[in-house]
Amino acid sequence: MSFKDELLEDPSIIWILAAVMIGLLSLPFVMKWGNKQKIDRVYYDAPEFSFMNSTGQKTSLWEFNGKIWLADFVLIRCTTQCPMVTGAMADLQKKWRSKGLQLVSFTLDSEGYPDALKQYAKKTGADPKDWFFLTGKNQEMIDLARNGFHLPDIGDFQADFIHSSKIALIDAQGHIEGYFDGMNPDELKALDAKLKELFLAKS
Repeated sequence: MSFKDELLEDPSIIWILAAVMIGLLSLPFVMKWGNKQKIDRVYYDAPEFSFMNSTGQKTSLWEFNGKIWLADFVLIRCTTQCPMVTGAMADLQKKWRSKGLQLVSFTLDSEGYPDALKQYAKKTGADPKDWFFLTGKNQEMIDLARNGFHLPDIGDFQADFIHSSKIALIDAQGHIEGYFDGMNPDELKALDAKLKELFLAKS
């Protein structure tokens, strides 16, 4: 009796073969689900940088290795969105300072540097041990915002200055965990919740 005749005589064989085929076809999806935490989360790595801070010293990416930190791009002469974003950063520093949160504000305002940066930092109440105000050449800052941090509200914006309402959250492994609008209360709550999650995982 041929295999075809056996199939015709015993239909249950067809069901068995169909079940085997379905199992084989679903295997990749089962493997993907089992490794969900490994393959579904795609990060940007925090970009390399080395810029002068408000004390006239260089601050570089490697100094944040193993630390959880926030980054934003502001103009110290800005009177619209930047004061709100800086205020949000100040609130986050106060709340999470004891846990070791670090903050970095990049600015293109190099005129009058470093006195202008010092005055701005003092005005915001920033603790210089935890919050660094950095400045450098305009094009370097623009490239860092657009191609390094991939800020979503920068895009192809063309100008000789850049500021953003977005705050980037970087985890202890140097991955950018997400972007949060510093003027949006709901997004700031989400950022606060994410910080809590990261610090719990780190402890």
